[in-house]
Amino acid sequence: MANEQGMSDYERMKNRLESHQINDEGSDRISAQRIAALDYAYSIIANCPKGRERELALMRVEESLMWANAGIARDPGYQV
Repeated sequence: MANEQGMSDYERMKNRLESHQINDEGSDRISAQRIAALDYAYSIIANCPKGRERELALMRVEESLMWANAGIARDPGYQV
């Protein structure tokens, strides 16, 4: 995430919620994260019995991918 120190609450929320165009390196990093998350999700599916715990684990994989992608997209070094 971009350094938010010194930003007003309005500026901080705008930065977090607006769309960020990413460069090729950012796109490559997001793709790598997606592949890793999918591999991990498949491991959970293969090794954990069906049930609430497995569903929660899979939901957290999805959530962690979302946050990782947001971190990449919000970093000025990966923006166009």
